[in-house]
Amino acid sequence: MKPGDEMDAALEASVLRQRARALARSRTTAQAGGVEMLDFSVAGHRCALELRWVREVRPLQDAVPLPGQPSVRLVQLRGRMLPVIDMPGLDADASDRSPAPGLLLVLGRHEAEFGVPITAVHGLPSVLPEEAVRRGQPLHDWRPDIVRGVTAAGLVVLDGERLLSLPGRSAATPPGPPVHHFQ
Repeated sequence: MKPGDEMDAALEASVLRQRARALARSRTTAQAGGVEMLDFSVAGHRCALELRWVREVRPLQDAVPLPGQPSVRLVQLRGRMLPVIDMPGLDADASDRSPAPGLLLVLGRHEAEFGVPITAVHGLPSVLPEEAVRRGQPLHDWRPDIVRGVTAAGLVVLDGERLLSLPGRSAATPPGPPVHHFQ
């Protein structure tokens, strides 16, 4: 067993326990119009994103830079090269304030389109749409078009549809050369 394998197994067990708790808990909030979200940290912020946009969370390993595109890296995901980008709209200074990302949040509509480095997963809350209140002014380092609002608990609720529709972020193709699939 390699040193990183123990961390991978512990992370996998933790994610499976969280999924089991989420499936076992009462659906009262969901029945009342709540939306199941993934609560995670990125660049020092607590965020939430609807689970329908999340394909998986996995350890971030072996990301290589895409030549000519310093802001895009690639990881291999089940025989396919997946682009890894920093959360769109965050200032570089904000990213520098957070711990090193150790996880990859894989996003997509029906299949993996791209990954975003994150630092932690905190749970699977149900959030009522009216809980995410739009602020009169945008958050200092977020693109306002991808933020649906902020909850009373301070979660930045992201708009998955807009996040996946940003130029260069959709169809699993980063700006630049095409992504190659391996057989």
